[in-house]
Amino acid sequence: MYRIFAFAGISLFTLFLTACGGTQMLYYSESDPGTYLVTDDGSEVIFLTSSGHSPTISPDGEQLVYVNNNSQLVLRNLNSSSESTITDPTGGIRCPDSFFAQPRQSQFCWFHSPRFSPDGTEVAFIVDFQYHTTPQLNGRLGVVQLDTLDFSFNMPSGGLSPLGIIHAPAYSPDGSQLVFSAQPELTGDFQQPRDQLGRGDIYVMDANGGSAQKLTSGGQFAQPAWGSFGNLGERIVYVSHEDDYQQIHWMRPTGSQKERLTDNSHNDFSPAVWPGTPLIAVLSDRPSDVEGADVYTLEIDGTEHRRLTTDGGSKNLLHWAVGD
Repeated sequence: MYRIFAFAGISLFTLFLTACGGTQMLYYSESDPGTYLVTDDGSEVIFLTSSGHSPTISPDGEQLVYVNNNSQLVLRNLNSSSESTITDPTGGIRCPDSFFAQPRQSQFCWFHSPRFSPDGTEVAFIVDFQYHTTPQLNGRLGVVQLDTLDFSFNMPSGGLSPLGIIHAPAYSPDGSQLVFSAQPELTGDFQQPRDQLGRGDIYVMDANGGSAQKLTSGGQFAQPAWGSFGNLGERIVYVSHEDDYQQIHWMRPTGSQKERLTDNSHNDFSPAVWPGTPLIAVLSDRPSDVEGADVYTLEIDGTEHRRLTTDGGSKNLLHWAVGD
């Protein structure tokens, strides 16, 4: 495997997609800060940008949305390297009053966890807000249409408290629904313990809002991804924190037929479904020649398929992109 650095802008990135074709995996490295693509056979890595964090790539591999240092969403054209801030470049927009159980003053928003829709026309995201005097962690679900920059804040109903924290949205394969993890109700200062951030139960709702259907119970689940697996149909793949190590599970979009896919004495997390294949990509800190997490692909029975990166370190946020 060797690494390509995208200093040349359009020509180098276009050359990479043309030469590699197929499917690439997007990931973010905290150890070697930046956003990277790795080919589906692990043979090449391309460095995209050191700007921001929490990236998501469009299904055609041509656009990137990431979160900048002001916690705003930025759209980057990977062919031309041009960028535009699609939320507030000054670092915070006023949250709608509907975010709160009762009106408050000076509600400013910060964005994270963007995710492209399957057709690439919209991006779902999570908004955190801050009271005027007391900072709060509190996720809210929103969607932005990229052609018009129209925003909608889709507050789920059906069992989620007005102060519930939402994490990690992901679209269904047809784009009509969203899956996410959520902490339904918090008390006191409304903050989760740091070692439990992101945990909750898995919910599904219409992408346009409405009632949220709870698929799990116990509050120890996170990072759902929704994919189609041929004759097996659609599955939601997610992470379980029920045991000493993070493990990969899956279930039908109705919440039925829950199965455990991995059972290891190491952590497997941040799953992503490889479109059109029986493979799942995960980050794993399984023992190797380097410390930290690397990108692996797994068969749907949980057996290891291939290690795609070998540099270890701290990584997160896996997304597949399909080239021409």
